[in-house]
Amino acid sequence: RAMRALLRPEGAMFLMVYGALGRTGVYDIQDMWRLAGMPRRHFLAGPLQALLRRLPDTNRLKTNRRMSSRRVQQGDLSTLSDLLAHNCDHAYTVASLLELLAESDLQALALAEPSRYEVPAEAAEDLAPLTSRIRDPWQLAHFAELLRGDIFMHLFWAAHADTPRAEPVVLPETVLCPV
Repeated sequence: RAMRALLRPEGAMFLMVYGALGRTGVYDIQDMWRLAGMPRRHFLAGPLQALLRRLPDTNRLKTNRRMSSRRVQQGDLSTLSDLLAHNCDHAYTVASLLELLAESDLQALALAEPSRYEVPAEAAEDLAPLTSRIRDPWQLAHFAELLRGDIFMHLFWAAHADTPRAEPVVLPETVLCPV
């Protein structure tokens, strides 16, 4: 809501939020830290590294190759701190992101990387019985996100919910932080 108050009526915002599915395992570690009731500084001083060394092969962070990066495996303190000991980290699916925006009286205009939210061409025919009735492009994006299971951040444009919008024209020279 605070961001909406700063947005001009004709304006739009380019935003990034974490993707819940691609960050599988991260929140499990954060929950274990909270359950231990340990101060962040103490958690980072050794218990986190011990926990990571003892994760069973079935642990969701350990099986998430993108989140269990080389830096995490090597115990890089700044990476561990930012990824696993962050006290106000929130992640979203496409569906929960749309709910958050609606609650703030905003709307999503477009995804910055729409191809990541499409059913892969090689699977489209086999999955057509599941996708053919989905008419809403955001629901289809959510379906593809669930299918992929690896989207760890969402990049998108948002604007006031009450302003009719055409899809933004994205040119490399007009994007401050191109992906």
